[in-house]
Amino acid sequence: MDPISKLVWRSITRKPTHLHITLKGSLPIMRRPRGLFSVPSSDLTLPQVLGALSRAEKDPLIESVIITVKPLSCRFAKVEELVQAIRSVRSVKKVTAYFQIGAEAEIAIATACTEAYCPPSARVSLSGFYSRYTLLSGLADTIGIEPEVFQRGLYKGGHSFAGEWQDGKGLPNEVRERSEGLRDSQRQSFISLISENLQISKEQVSEILKAGP
Repeated sequence: MDPISKLVWRSITRKPTHLHITLKGSLPIMRRPRGLFSVPSSDLTLPQVLGALSRAEKDPLIESVIITVKPLSCRFAKVEELVQAIRSVRSVKKVTAYFQIGAEAEIAIATACTEAYCPPSARVSLSGFYSRYTLLSGLADTIGIEPEVFQRGLYKGGHSFAGEWQDGKGLPNEVRERSEGLRDSQRQSFISLISENLQISKEQVSEILKAGP
């Protein structure tokens, strides 16, 4: 039973209770159509989670929210949206997080809660933000293919599904500059989230991250 169904049922029973949400996977905007031989997914969508949190914030029968945070594979923009929703609930009710594996996304969500717990065996791995590029020119030369890559502007090159398709053997300075700018922006967004969640300065967050293994 998803969180929305549970909230409806609890509204009928009229008994004070706690809302438990499990976050995992990509948190899609909508469920994909089920194929003939596919197994139905039990993962929640982002709108389902946000809706459940909004309802829990307003429902007097929901005393607190418990969030189990499992490994996430969603974009950081979704994490930021979740953090804002959790903060809103935290302002009026207790929100508890539990996680066993914590990377940037999981830690951002856990620190947004009133309190967070993890077992002694928990693994926290803040590997940072990085950019990945695939240089395919060497492979194309080997198999005798001559790709045509159109440059749309100084900072806009051709793209492939695997990442940036470059027709040279190295990474152009413009592409490197753009990549580093996006990466630094994402890192600063993460630091800002943790700073606001824990009510400490950005400098303190940076020092904590630098002191890590």
